[in-house]
Amino acid sequence: FPQPDQLVMVWSRIQGNRNGVSAGDLTDWRRRSTAFQDVNAWTGRDLNFETDTQPEKVQARAVTPGFLSMVGYQFELGRNFRTEEGETGRNDVVILANRFWKSRFKSDRAVIGRQVRINGKSTTIVGVLAAGPADRLQDLAWVPLAFTPDQLNHDFHWLLVMGRLKGDVSMKEADDNMVAVGK
Repeated sequence: FPQPDQLVMVWSRIQGNRNGVSAGDLTDWRRRSTAFQDVNAWTGRDLNFETDTQPEKVQARAVTPGFLSMVGYQFELGRNFRTEEGETGRNDVVILANRFWKSRFKSDRAVIGRQVRINGKSTTIVGVLAAGPADRLQDLAWVPLAFTPDQLNHDFHWLLVMGRLKGDVSMKEADDNMVAVGK
């Protein structure tokens, strides 16, 4: 990861213990924190991935647009998620892990723009990650994390969150900033 010392996990504190993060907290943190260049979330997800050949259950990661670039993932083909693809109804796109592209799509360079069905919905392949760190994960695909209105609460802590500190911010300063934002 580029500048790995700037990447930190960000947790909610519940009864003094660190915990997953609610979508409402993430939204507040992104809007009000001054310690981070970027703050992004992810969660695991199983997808029913259908192509012309056969359906397959695929382990995937739902990420907020910006996550892949924040951690420094590069692309073999295509592009990253656009900001608007993090909105419900505009998130029918997918990025493939390089090893999945090679095995399932036979390294077909014309895969960008191809329609597949994911969980019964028509979805466009917009990117293929470059071979590298992402291939060491179990995830074979990435989809945009889009919150429905009922998910934007402060009660259900289901997300993992990582932030990239601004270059001149210490961990102590970031912690103090996040405590202030949480009040």
